[in-house]
Amino acid sequence: MNSGGDNNTANGVQTLQFNTTGTGNTAVGYEARYNGLVTSGQSQTYKLNTSRAKADKVIANGVTNDSGAQFNFVAVANKTLTAGKVFAVISNTSANPIAGTFANLPEGSTFTVDHNTFQASYEGDDGNDLTLTVLPSYESAWLSKGFIDMIAAMKSPIVSCAMIFAFLLSALDAIYADSATWNLHPTSGDWNTAINWTPATVPNGPGSSATFDVSNTTSVGISADINIGSIVFNLGASAYTITAGSADSDTSLTISGPGVVNNSGVMQNFILAGGPASANTMFFTGAAAAGVMTVYTCAAGAGSGNTYLKFMNSSSADHATVITDGPTGQGLFLAGWVFFEKNATASDATIINNPGVFAGGKTFFYDRATAANATVICNGATASTNRGGSVEMN
Repeated sequence: MNSGGDNNTANGVQTLQFNTTGTGNTAVGYEARYNGLVTSGQSQTYKLNTSRAKADKVIANGVTNDSGAQFNFVAVANKTLTAGKVFAVISNTSANPIAGTFANLPEGSTFTVDHNTFQASYEGDDGNDLTLTVLPSYESAWLSKGFIDMIAAMKSPIVSCAMIFAFLLSALDAIYADSATWNLHPTSGDWNTAINWTPATVPNGPGSSATFDVSNTTSVGISADINIGSIVFNLGASAYTITAGSADSDTSLTISGPGVVNNSGVMQNFILAGGPASANTMFFTGAAAAGVMTVYTCAAGAGSGNTYLKFMNSSSADHATVITDGPTGQGLFLAGWVFFEKNATASDATIINNPGVFAGGKTFFYDRATAANATVICNGATASTNRGGSVEMN
């Protein structure tokens, strides 16, 4: 867990104010020691690096959880952990049990982040620690003992049919297991934090769907790669801005199913963040569509990294507005780009290519891709820029 630097002492018991500044800091392995600990009533971030199986940890002589304290789990990397692996979140050196639980992490609760499912226990290790245990995944459960036992039981036709039916139902559950709805009161704006969704799982997977309704947090950041079937904005949903990556990270968002469905009646924004070295990307594949009343901005920023939006296969820009920006700094050549490849179509979209320093925003049409009924605008250079927006057709 990451300390915000405010360790307040009252009657010899320390109050821990964990880091609530967001999930951009990926440093993992912070260890803090306290002589008595009371968690604050705010969101308290715990980071776990799944690639290194390393996590934050608190060691305290006595622990009390405030009733309003929230547990914010952040996964760094996207690797599958070994089932049965136990992470000690809070090691309680006192002989007494932990008093209270995090409001969103009751005893025995489970949540899924990316490829891993965790179960919480306040009676872990020596009986009074907060631990997270990695549970077996759907795949390992079926491809190991469960599936083998099912095959062995198929000597009876009736049993065989029943087992196959159960297997198919379970497979369907697995396909849609990572679909979820953004919460009314999420703990942060991070897409990749499971407890920001209902159910508590990160929407990720070609058959999954992310649904957005009314929420008090409408700026949503994608901090790790996501491949999803559809993004749906319900009727009356809030106006969202969904940003892929940051100025110094590389993140991709792939939409491979129906695409973006906007029933909200308000404009929905998607931004590919530009910056010093980022190459944030967004892909529409298959027959995915970009939707109506949607805006996609490929931002170049003041850096040498480019951002690009690709429509591939038979995907469509639909009725979206697509904006490509040129870089704003001197000596920087990469800009925001949008590509239409194979049989993709710009359909009825409006595409705006803006000028920049040394390079402007640009739209590319390759293979059999068509502009169809789209409106393409290339804004010319200005006093502060020397390259206008452009289109290239091959």
